[in-house]
Amino acid sequence: MRNFMNTADQSSEAACVDPSIHDLLNEATEWLQYSRGVTATLSDLVHEADVVDCKQMSMSLDAVAAMTQAALHLVNEAHVRWHVAQSP
Repeated sequence: MRNFMNTADQSSEAACVDPSIHDLLNEATEWLQYSRGVTATLSDLVHEADVVDCKQMSMSLDAVAAMTQAALHLVNEAHVRWHVAQSP
């Protein structure tokens, strides 16, 4: 999966290739599915727990927020590219 946080081990050639609008939207969908899955798991854990570790819950919610933000970034990038492609 390509993400906007390129890692050092990716080749520079691969980093120069711009993903298509379709690719960006597919990756955004993946991030949203991860976010939904983590949220559902946290919901189940909290529902079944006698005690909730607030620090762990906070870190988990931060992770959900980061995944959702990654998806939003990709959707915005796809939207901009779509508008550019539609311009005469």
